[in-house]
Amino acid sequence: MKVRKKAENDIFGLSFMDCICCGFGAVILMFILTTGENSKEASETKDKLTVAIQGTKNKLKSEEESLAKIEAEIASLEGELGEILSALENADKKKIEAEEELTAAIETQSKQSKELQELMKKEQGLAKEIAAIKQEIASASDGETGSTGKAVSPFQGDGRRHYLTGMKVDGERVAILVDTSSSMVSETVSGVAQFYGVTDPNKLASRKWTRILDTVDWLMATNESKYYQVVTYNQSAQYLLPKSAGDWLPTNDPPIAKEVSDAMWNTLPNGGSNLEDALELVSSLSPKPDNVFVITDSLPTHSGLITGATVNEVERVKHFQNAYRVALKNSYPMNVILFPLDGDFNAPGLYWKLADATQGSLFTPSPNWPN
Repeated sequence: MKVRKKAENDIFGLSFMDCICCGFGAVILMFILTTGENSKEASETKDKLTVAIQGTKNKLKSEEESLAKIEAEIASLEGELGEILSALENADKKKIEAEEELTAAIETQSKQSKELQELMKKEQGLAKEIAAIKQEIASASDGETGSTGKAVSPFQGDGRRHYLTGMKVDGERVAILVDTSSSMVSETVSGVAQFYGVTDPNKLASRKWTRILDTVDWLMATNESKYYQVVTYNQSAQYLLPKSAGDWLPTNDPPIAKEVSDAMWNTLPNGGSNLEDALELVSSLSPKPDNVFVITDSLPTHSGLITGATVNEVERVKHFQNAYRVALKNSYPMNVILFPLDGDFNAPGLYWKLADATQGSLFTPSPNWPN
């Protein structure tokens, strides 16, 4: 009976241990399996993080490149802004210079207006002298001419006596410059439009242009020089007789004198005026003239400067100053016969300045000349 009980106790102990071992083995197996799955998930997570980090790096690199481009554009814009500011600064300087020039021109105009008033007073003082000279002409013969340059020089034309005073056409060589711009047909700007487009000399019978042609005839008739030349000028200058270009014409040649007169009476005023070009052309003659006579009505509208379709008063003064410098450079007397254009207030004063500076003379015919 004792042997049997011992056997039963051994069987019970072995079975419990087996169960314990099996359970522990199952736990270990479960741990191994679970650890493997977690490792795989961790690897996948790591891969995803690596991809995300690389994407972030690429995006960061792209953003850095965009930032670099933006900084380059900002630098370029700053450079352009600097150029614009520099241009604005230059524009301000030019504006200041233009304002100073305008102020100087206004001051010059004011001064010239005063000179014009003085000149008009002198002209009024000559009125009595002119009346006395007219009486002298009435008793003189038609062929009589003054010998001192201060007396009247009469000549016969179109059945009436024409005259000027205060000038003497003498010297070895005399140049006559005739302004043939469109303004020479009328005393007013509005009157010029009346003859716009006229191409027939017989229809161009304006009183002012006829007086100017009579003046040219007067200069020819009272010419005491040995040689002379006639130049006409509008936008450019040209010899009245193209065949005489560059040469002096002999005074004692009646056929040539008639040819000159006929050519002048067949000339049609047109366009603007370039006194500088006319003086340059006369200066090219050899020998140079002893006396230059200019028949005009206003300040020039052209010179060596570029000129647009229209010019203002300041620009006309600048064109005159260019011609003024040419006259002073060549040192010949400038005698101006001025038929004033209404509205050109600077012309008398400036032409008087030119005549005075060159030891010449300025003459404005009376309104009723040559009647």
